[in-house]
Amino acid sequence: MVTNNRLGDPAFDELTQWQASFGYRLDHRVNEALAFRQHVRIGHVSFEGNMVDALSLSPDGRTLNRYGATYREWLNTFNVDNQIEAKLVTGPVKHTVLAGVDYFRQGATAACV
Repeated sequence: MVTNNRLGDPAFDELTQWQASFGYRLDHRVNEALAFRQHVRIGHVSFEGNMVDALSLSPDGRTLNRYGATYREWLNTFNVDNQIEAKLVTGPVKHTVLAGVDYFRQGATAACV
């Protein structure tokens, strides 16, 4: 039998979230045949909250042991995408060559207090 019971405590449970991101896009055409592009994004998200959750069921089968915790989490991201585009002509054939490097880093920290 599945039941949907709230195990928390409305007087204690809460969640606050804050997030921000910043980025830019740079497009530079060096000449008719060569172009460079760079896209950058930096982000931050933080959570802070209180929660009560189930821990275990007592041997009597009727008493639920619970615990309360205050927690904080932080997530930081950094992404950069560099591209270079070259337009080439070899005889009657036109070519477009695209090469690039993408870098992504993400770090998270969590703490219960």
